[in-house]
Amino acid sequence: MKKLLLLLLCVMLLLAACSEPEENMSVAQMLPSKEKETPPTYNSQVSIYTTNGVTTGFVIAEDERNKWILTNARDVSHHPNVLIHDQLMLIGGVEGIDVQHNLAIIRMRNSHDFHVMELVDTPIVGGVNVTTNEMQYYIADSDSTRAPKEAIENLLKETIEKPLKWQERFEKNAQLGTAEIVSSETPITNFYEKNIFTYNPDQLKNFAMTFITQLNAGIEAQNLKNLEPFVASDDVLEYLQYVKKPIEKYEIKEAKKEGVYYFVNGVDAEKREVRLSIIKQQEHYQVIGTNLIEESKIEDEKTPVILLQKEAIEEQKTVLQLFLRKHVLAINLKSPIDQTVFYLKHQDKKISVKMEETEKPIDCKELVLNESQMKIQLVGCSGGKQQNYTWDYE
Repeated sequence: MKKLLLLLLCVMLLLAACSEPEENMSVAQMLPSKEKETPPTYNSQVSIYTTNGVTTGFVIAEDERNKWILTNARDVSHHPNVLIHDQLMLIGGVEGIDVQHNLAIIRMRNSHDFHVMELVDTPIVGGVNVTTNEMQYYIADSDSTRAPKEAIENLLKETIEKPLKWQERFEKNAQLGTAEIVSSETPITNFYEKNIFTYNPDQLKNFAMTFITQLNAGIEAQNLKNLEPFVASDDVLEYLQYVKKPIEKYEIKEAKKEGVYYFVNGVDAEKREVRLSIIKQQEHYQVIGTNLIEESKIEDEKTPVILLQKEAIEEQKTVLQLFLRKHVLAINLKSPIDQTVFYLKHQDKKISVKMEETEKPIDCKELVLNESQMKIQLVGCSGGKQQNYTWDYE
């Protein structure tokens, strides 16, 4: 009996020595093994959701994360962006358009795998075989007009090498016009919660370019009446009169919407920012503000200029009196001899005076109009070469 117990004890010790403590086991060893799922490869035929409804497209090329999809151009002419595929809802952009054959190519970027439709010369009934993923031609519209393989290949090559810029896309979409397509049962915004589908950025950019063109024409003609349809208020129109130089080589960088307002940001030839704030009135955009209008420039433009001559002083004596009483906050005194302009402004209970553009302003206590001696004097000045300055206006 003792020998049997001893034998059992030895067996137990051997088993314990061969087993690995649970605390020393890795998570992978403790969890049950499970085969890695292979991601699905989606069909080459996909649903394309637009702001106007739903249509069909075919994946005809891919390069790593880039996929190019062929579809009917008129169906996607309402907006530069679309959503693709019922299960995935991937965003895509229209980057190629052939107006003659009513073809459009959309590019989307994602890591999902799709079957690619091969362009072949083999005769195919209807032009497309979704079972074999082969396409001989594409029926480009409801009138059964065929877009040949060559036209598809040419558009694909152009799109990959040189995607459309927004101006080209806007012009081509304008040529295509609108089309009635199958209405989507569910609004596109239910699929994709972004405001990019609540406005058309190409239309917004085109308005901004048109506005700048009209503004430049008005500046050249020194008459901004042509801007009236483009601005929302008389105040903005009045302020724009102080923009003296045309906006050269305006290039748009961004168009966006925030609430009910739209913003277009761009740069001019000197890489200075040109920003427009816009509102939509019914179906038309209108400018409500812009950084082209600088308050300091407007103030300088609106500031009265008084020539230091007797007749001019007498004509604008009222303006001088209003300045002395601080009802007019700034005036310009102009020397008739050398055309030098002295800018005077009430500031912090003193009069700030700038004599030359390169000089710093000086502060004076008050301006005195001496009509009997036909003199204008600034007295109690500091920061300049002298305490008092006198101008004769004979």
